Amino acid sequence: MLYQLHDKVIVLKSSFMNNEKKVKIRESLSLLEGLKAAIDECRYYACSITIANDYNRIVSEVCLIIGKDANAFLIPSSHMNEERKTCNVEAAKSKVNQMINLLKTIEGCGTDEKMVTADNLLKSIKDKELQSRCIDLLSAKDNFDRVINQATLVLEDRIRVKSEIVERLEGVKLVNKVLNTDLSKTVLKVSDNPDEQQGFCDMCRGIMLSFRNPTHHHLTDKFTREDALKQCAFIDLLLGMVDSAEKVR
Repeated sequence: MLYQLHDKVIVLKSSFMNNEKKVKIRESLSLLEGLKAAIDECRYYACSITIANDYNRIVSEVCLIIGKDANAFLIPSSHMNEERKTCNVEAAKSKVNQMINLLKTIEGCGTDEKMVTADNLLKSIKDKELQSRCIDLLSAKDNFDRVINQATLVLEDRIRVKSEIVERLEGVKLVNKVLNTDLSKTVLKVSDNPDEQQGFCDMCRGIMLSFRNPTHHHLTDKFTREDALKQCAFIDLLLGMVDSAEKVR
């Protein structure tokens, strides 16, 4: 399945969207709108578990059509109470709205053959945690600073966990403590080559200073979906290097 970028929106290439699939998406969108209305009418913190089960069934069917992993959109069992046959309302609202927005985006976009493909970028993101925290946000209509914020936090947390550092450090302070260009002082070593070690350290510092800090402390609309995709793909590469790094101190 190919996903493409056009006017800051991910769409499906027309050759992969025959009339039958389009009809199925429209039907599913109508069903989801009905579930959303039912959830909105719930007066308490819980709604019927039947709503959650119906939603998960629709999502599983739709994700097979559009070629997306359904797990990121399903309402998890942790938000369902099997004994009382209820589901957390806020969790249900969040997931239903995410899926509705995604299907509206797919249904409403054009099919210009000049669109620049984003399929390779999406497929290049291998890290499971990065996927789970960013894939929903990448399907939104705007506010893509949230994607970059989450991606940089995943990188920060991975560095913290890999180094097993006990100090409460964040951002560039964490990087400076754990990733030293001096191989005799560093906590994590990505290469025996001093130049390669320094290059990795500098990249992580740059991510924290240029992207993590601005999106952590301020709201900004300057990032496009393309920016967010590229940043996720780059951070995915850095995460792989952190995972393979050697803890030497």
